[in-house]
Amino acid sequence: VPTARSTLDPNDELPVPPEIYAKHKKRGAIHNDYIDAINHFGDVRGFEFLENRIKSTDPRPPIDVLMQSLRSVLYARDSLNSSFYEPYLKEIKVAAFEQLGFYTNKLDMGPKDKTCLREAMEALQGIMELIMTPEEAIHVTDKFYCDLALKDLTSAKGLEGKVRGLKTFTGFIERTKLKEDTTNWFKDLFWLGGSQQQQQQSLLPKPKPVSVAWLTKWFKDNNVESWVCDFSHPDLTRLGTEILAFISANSSVKGGLVEKIWAQASGTHESTKHNIFEALLKLLPNLPSSEVDALGSKLKEIPPEQHDNATLELAAKFTLNFNASSSSSSSSSSPSVGASVMWNLIQ
Repeated sequence: VPTARSTLDPNDELPVPPEIYAKHKKRGAIHNDYIDAINHFGDVRGFEFLENRIKSTDPRPPIDVLMQSLRSVLYARDSLNSSFYEPYLKEIKVAAFEQLGFYTNKLDMGPKDKTCLREAMEALQGIMELIMTPEEAIHVTDKFYCDLALKDLTSAKGLEGKVRGLKTFTGFIERTKLKEDTTNWFKDLFWLGGSQQQQQQSLLPKPKPVSVAWLTKWFKDNNVESWVCDFSHPDLTRLGTEILAFISANSSVKGGLVEKIWAQASGTHESTKHNIFEALLKLLPNLPSSEVDALGSKLKEIPPEQHDNATLELAAKFTLNFNASSSSSSSSSSPSVGASVMWNLIQ
């Protein structure tokens, strides 16, 4: 934003602009021209324009415009006066969440728009850290992402929406493995000598660790287990299994899980059946004894003439893995269940 300072003779005495939006700090912190530019931007109703653009629903701002609008506020955040930004950012936060929710539900977004959506959400999280603690800002955005992922799973009509929701959840699971990053997000800003790219990278929030306890509770409270058991596609099987494995490793699963997964293998192509059986084997170590018993019973109930390569491979792997799984459970079944299945097959 051009300022009056740039049009004056350097020897002239400069007027002191009103500091309604941003306040001059000690010299060397942030260049005075930058502060003047922020105040001038506010004087010409720039902040009002940004707010109205973010709030507009008819028409809605394109996702790239929404992202750039939020970033404009983000880049000025450390210079803004609290008397201005506290009420202003609260208004922006509510409107931005509504807009992001709208765009997240669009199934026809291209890769560029999806990138803009992610960067808009990251910018909003950085903005919120002015009106709440970083932990509170992360919690709000994490819950927003989880709510949207669940909405994808429960209301999406196509495969893409369901996979998107599952990938969001597996991304949260990966974040439970992160260690806290104590680096300063706000160093190397471009007006201190760093590049604009460095500024953007330092201001946008980095992925933060997620509490295993929080994520497990959110999954249980929202009955995620019942929504990730759709194994009708390899991607759904792979991602759903990862989520079920996390839940079963950190909490208890509902009874009938094996029955629900087993039923989906009936009448399917052998490759699909193989993927489903591999999922069961991956879940086996953390399943309660009743579920392990149920899997053993299912294997024994298969008539010899109805076995195929997938069921034979499952029986063999179940035999090899049963002792390991039963050692951590109080299964009423004997470790010979797997062996008896194999014995019946060779009769």
